[in-house]
Amino acid sequence: NIVCPSQWIKNYAINNSILKINNSIVIRNPINFKFWKPIKLKKNKKRIILFGSVDVNSDKRKGLNNFLKKLNKISNHLPNFKLCIFGSNQIKYNNLNFEVENLGFLNSKGLRYYYNKSDVYVVTSKQDNLPNTAIEAMSCGTPVITVSNNGLKEIILNKKNGYVMSNFSDTELKKSLQWSFGVNRKNFIHSSIKKQFSEIIISKEYYNYYNKI
Repeated sequence: NIVCPSQWIKNYAINNSILKINNSIVIRNPINFKFWKPIKLKKNKKRIILFGSVDVNSDKRKGLNNFLKKLNKISNHLPNFKLCIFGSNQIKYNNLNFEVENLGFLNSKGLRYYYNKSDVYVVTSKQDNLPNTAIEAMSCGTPVITVSNNGLKEIILNKKNGYVMSNFSDTELKKSLQWSFGVNRKNFIHSSIKKQFSEIIISKEYYNYYNKI
């Protein structure tokens, strides 16, 4: 019996694993909503786009370089903004038309602060399961932009609490960012995923599944 944190990884495991996966269930990873929550901060002078993960610079799967190239192409079509990147001490970039701030490695309080401070959190991984960073950002009321090759599409209500790009093109990225800059619904975004990732609800799902087994 196998527990998968998203339908995406369950389907992937069934189709690609050497294991014979007959008995499997989707149970999400829980989030502590008492900690990951909206907090009031002063308004930013610039729009803030947040991007990051562990080893964001060296892990090519996260797609940072491709994102930087596309963002550079469309930067003139967006309001005044800066890009904040976390998850690496060194970020390599050259000749960009916009401001970049490297936040380095952040602890939980630092992450919560920047989730709340940012206008949008972007996930453009070439392949991903259901990244906790995106769930944490949404728990803080920040919309998430992503592509369709991961489990986030299972929880994002498109153009309500996030934006799932149909394809990772310059045009689609521009549309998604323009949409995110106009969003002002922190409480809605927070509540839209709270029921799905509550520690109490997730623990009950595990309890019921173990009893069933």
